[in-house]
Amino acid sequence: MKMTTFLTLPATSEKAMKFYETSFPKAQIKRITRYTENVPNASKEMIGKVLMENLKSKVKLYTLWT
Repeated sequence: MKMTTFLTLPATSEKAMKFYETSFPKAQIKRITRYTENVPNASKEMIGKVLMENLKSKVKLYTLWT
């Protein structure tokens, strides 16, 4: 059975991603997507905050959602 890691870290995903990047061998943040005015139902407080991040480690790509 194959398992996929899925983490939800409200308000702390960027800090967690940076921690994972330094903790996993050869890990690298590949993309950080932030809320914009074009995201449906995004409030003014959410604009500029992290929506989703992708971290690539030696063998896998992990996605964090806020």
